[in-house]
Amino acid sequence: NMALLIIASLIINEIAWMGTNVSYNDEWIELYNSAESDINVDGWVLKADDETPEIKLTGLIPANGFFLLERTDDETVPGISADLIYKGVLGNDGENLKLYDNSGGLIDEVNYQDGWPAGDNQIKQTMERIEAGEWQTSQDSGGTPKIANSKLTEARPPLAQESTEVG
Repeated sequence: NMALLIIASLIINEIAWMGTNVSYNDEWIELYNSAESDINVDGWVLKADDETPEIKLTGLIPANGFFLLERTDDETVPGISADLIYKGVLGNDGENLKLYDNSGGLIDEVNYQDGWPAGDNQIKQTMERIEAGEWQTSQDSGGTPKIANSKLTEARPPLAQESTEVG
């Protein structure tokens, strides 16, 4: 089923909800296509529950490729060309973002209307997807637009194991 293949492969991958060091208005969103084929997103929509932003997508997202949405103008992420320019503010206190295909099917959802789980507004580190439902704060100030998300530089300490054995 082609639709299921697409659903599994196109995700909201990184969100600069805090903007950049240059301006808090320099917000951007990155999509990632993990499929082995290009995906045409003409007629697709990425929108927040509060309808800001509401981004009408157009274009082709290459196989294993990234698609960069920059707010207001192409200077939002200097030196990296936007695939699409949009208007509309991401709330710093969270949003529920939904990605719909051209038939209105829900493809991906990032539901954090009660607060973003990652990203840092002070040092402008973005929110990067690790896996479904799991996010991290980017290791890089400014995030990783159009390249693979950052790897955690230090391993997390293992969780303490409670012993249930009776001596």
